[in-house]
Amino acid sequence: MRSSTMFRFVLAFSAVAFGQILNPTPSFSSIYFPRNGETVIAGTLYHIEWNANELVGPATLFLMGGDDASTLQVLSTIAHVDVNKAGYRWAVDCSIGGQKTYLIKISWDGDNGETFGISPIFYIQGPNVGHPN
Repeated sequence: MRSSTMFRFVLAFSAVAFGQILNPTPSFSSIYFPRNGETVIAGTLYHIEWNANELVGPATLFLMGGDDASTLQVLSTIAHVDVNKAGYRWAVDCSIGGQKTYLIKISWDGDNGETFGISPIFYIQGPNVGHPN
């Protein structure tokens, strides 16, 4: 009985997390670099850019990865930023890899990340990381 209750809790939590990944806050910043299908090279500096929409305040950039859009998970925190700056120079770590797809999530810190935007799906390639196709 206890294991079925735990399973339902995990399933419900996963559904909420999955819904948040696919349903960014419409009025919040949208990330337009990296572009859809772009390959980012590990070991380089990459300029992440977003539309600030006249918003101000602290936000956090997260790297998410998975086999596809339905399996994305937070892999790491990229940086804490000011939303109004509309950009960040990301040192793409050489150790990043192993996932087929990636996206970046920008979450406003004022409401514990409930307000957020996402980038399109992109790829990371480097010395030890191949393109999934």
